[in-house]
This record gives sequence, structure tokens and C-alpha cells, in this order.
Amino acid sequence: MRENLEADRIDVVADKGYFKIEDIEACEAVGVTPYVPKPKRSPAGFGGRFPKSAFQYDKETDTDECPTASACRPRTPRRSATRP
Repeated sequence: MRENLEADRIDVVADKGYFKIEDIEACEAVGVTPYVPKPKRSPAGFGGRFPKSAFQYDKETDTDECPTASACRPRTPRRSATRP
């Protein structure tokens, strides 16, 4: 491959969600350097819970709409009176 591209080294980039560990291993096996985004891992992503990014804030009612379409009040008070 390097000869066809006339390159000393080859780097590849993958979008989030568009790679498998087997792809990374195959690249490394032939000397290609893969760059992939760090996977998001948090305790909230497990056990049927949703990540914070899945909720939509409703400023008018001061509630978060969860992915199941129900309104939820936060368990802890907000840090500021305004929320982005």
C-alpha cells in the first residue's frame, strides 16, 4: 500500500461509531496508524440509565425531558439560576 501511495507512513482517521476493534488491529498489523475517538464511558451509561446528553432542558418548567418523554425534576439543585 505504501508503495502505491509513495508514502513512508500512513495514518487513518475513523469517525465516532464507525470502527471496530478488529479494524484497529488490522491497521496496526500492517503498520498503519489508526486515530479513533475515545469512547464515552460513564457509570450512567449502564444499568438502563441514560447519559446527561440524552435529556433536553425546558427552561420554562425547570425540568429535563428524558428520552422516555417524561418530565423529570433534577435530584440536586442547579448550580446557577440560568442554564444554557
